Amino acid sequence: MTALEIDKALTDIVLQMQSECENRLNSIEKSLKMERKAVQIELGMYSLCLRAGLLYHTIGTRESTLKHFQNQANKIFASFPAILQKYSKADEKEKLIMVASLRQEAFMRDQFSNKNESDYQKAREVNSVDDMFELKIKINAINKVYEAWEQWRKNTGIYPDMFR
Repeated sequence: MTALEIDKALTDIVLQMQSECENRLNSIEKSLKMERKAVQIELGMYSLCLRAGLLYHTIGTRESTLKHFQNQANKIFASFPAILQKYSKADEKEKLIMVASLRQEAFMRDQFSNKNESDYQKAREVNSVDDMFELKIKINAINKVYEAWEQWRKNTGIYPDMFR
């Protein structure tokens, strides 16, 4: 597979999750405020994966977005030594494939998941029910994306188990 095909496949996974979540939201009665809020938070996380993780709504081509990611790869993969080591030894074509396969999850884990997990623990310590409610939804939604991406990587044999 090419880097562009990988990028499209991983993006399509999140777009499908977002679409399913929007359908669920639209089927919830307006009077069910808490249920709607929970699904809206979940939907926001799928949008975040698209915007921040995949830079889906950027101006330019997906090729230019992947090249942009490749220019930042050493920094993004720095928190993941096994990935960085493998990336450092790869040729240019393989580096682009690694970026397309792994960069979005590395970025999301580093920038959002770690913070959400930490914030959730703090909210538990002070028994902040509202914060725990929101953070648990965020954590579960983004983990659902990671699980889907990982399943795709396992199915294709393209860098599975790199985040273990």
